[in-house]
Amino acid sequence: MSSSNAPSTPSTSPSQDSTNAAATTNRTPVVTTKAVGKLEPRTLITIGVFAAIYFVVAYATGMLGLVSPIGEVAGFMLGTLINGTVIMLFLVKTRAFGAMTILGFLVGLVMMLLGEYWAVLPISIIVGLLADLIVRSGRYRSKVRNILSYPVFQLWLIGCILPIWLSPASYREHISASMGKQYADGMVSIFSSLGIVFIVLIILIGALAAWIGTRILERNLAHAGIL
Repeated sequence: MSSSNAPSTPSTSPSQDSTNAAATTNRTPVVTTKAVGKLEPRTLITIGVFAAIYFVVAYATGMLGLVSPIGEVAGFMLGTLINGTVIMLFLVKTRAFGAMTILGFLVGLVMMLLGEYWAVLPISIIVGLLADLIVRSGRYRSKVRNILSYPVFQLWLIGCILPIWLSPASYREHISASMGKQYADGMVSIFSSLGIVFIVLIILIGALAAWIGTRILERNLAHAGIL
């Protein structure tokens, strides 16, 4: 039998091999990620929405302070605990330098307009900027640095009680006019005694809240490819 009757094997040219290789490469799943480091109009809207959510939580828990000075401390800590999840989701949704600074500005401005000590605004901006730097150092995807940024941001609360530390007599007189002398004395007594302990509590509870928030997001959003 002649060898010409044997089945022939298709051959491919080098150019065809290159085309096939390119096609194989193109079939590789593409993972889309949110652009980082840029504030876009959509990002600014997101910041505004989360600022509103954050403020509602802070204001609602702050109502505990109307009950007693101890309630004021509890309100600060409860708000910090709840807002941990809010801010962790905020960092996932924004991933842009300046987001935390703008959030700090908005929160500080609203608090100042509602009667808090004027220093709450610059303090909020400063801690917001520090939080931004921490998050950026982790390229917006470091779980540890995102967690660390939150207790730093929460230090804006110092602005609310700074008058007690700087001028307790003036603060007592100011608060007595609206809340009564007993309440004012209690506020000065508690926050003067706490001092650095108050700051430590903010940091510890803030870190715990951010960790809890991260776990919640991992369980609910990771499967959707958002994290």
